Order: sequence, then structure tokens, then C-alpha cells
Amino acid sequence: MGKTLKELGVQVGDIIKRTGWHDEFHMYVGDYYEVRGGEYGVAAYNNTVQNSWVPLGDTSGYFEIVSRATPVAPPIDLTTITTPFGLLDEATQKALKDDGGPYEFYSGDRWFEHGPLWYRTSTYRKKPVPKVETVVLTGCQRWGHWAFDQADLGDTHSITLTFTDGVLDSVAKVEVLK
Repeated sequence: MGKTLKELGVQVGDIIKRTGWHDEFHMYVGDYYEVRGGEYGVAAYNNTVQNSWVPLGDTSGYFEIVSRATPVAPPIDLTTITTPFGLLDEATQKALKDDGGPYEFYSGDRWFEHGPLWYRTSTYRKKPVPKVETVVLTGCQRWGHWAFDQADLGDTHSITLTFTDGVLDSVAKVEVLK
């Protein structure tokens, strides 16, 4: 005969079929409906009836689940892949191919920027955005040497260093402070 919507534990996106008596909600036996969220319970829609609201606790009719909603997969961070391409699930393979790059290829003990050939035994990932860090040191000269934390003299100079992915990528910049 079927169960009530509450007994079935319907979720948004489920497809249900009315198996028992029709009622004041204008849902007819044999019709299929898509379950959607609603302020007053569950809204079920089909091609002929729009806005057929059925409260979750309704017991005047019975339903069966035709198909459950497909859970939405969390977004895939393509920059953290460490698995060979052939062992990735189809969704991740497709997302990686469709991304457009730039890509990196893992070989030996590090990543190389490389256009993918999509070998099943090779590991590819989207090239991560480089991590850029700037370090500024302040201090002063005392007796011909660089000194830090010299409260009595105050900071007179700054040294700025820029690192990309942990590697110094520029010459140190020294400035006189005013």
C-alpha cells in the first residue's frame, strides 16, 4: 500500500509515487512527484500539478520512493591530488581534465609544471597558486653591526625579504626609516 512521507523519511530531490487515496492536496494515485523543500513541510511537484503541498505528518495518503536524491559531492580541490590518474574516481578525472590547468606532474620526489598526457599510472594536479610571504625585519646599526630590539636607539632601518613557496625570490631590500 505504501507509507506516509514522514515514515519514508523523504528528502529534497527524492522522486515519489502516490500509491494510496487522493486528498485535498490534489495529488492523485499513480502520479509521480519531485520532493522539494517548503516552509510548511514538503512540496511535491509534477508536470501537471504545481505547488502541491503535503505536510510531512500527512496521513491521508500513501507513497513509495521511486528514487532517492543523489547526494551532492563536496567540491574537489584539484591542487591537492596525490593519487595516480587511473585510480581517481570518474568525477575527479573529469574535473581535472575540464579544469584547463596549468597542471603539474609528479616525478621522483617533486612536482614539475607539465601539460598532462593523462597516463593512468601518472599523478597530475592543478598547479597550486604560489604562496608568497613577505618578511620585514626592523632594527638599527650599532657599533657597525645590525642590531634588533635596541630600545634606546629605536629602529632606523628595515630589511624586506620576499619568499615564494618558501624560497627567497628577491634580493633583500634595505630602507632607512624616518
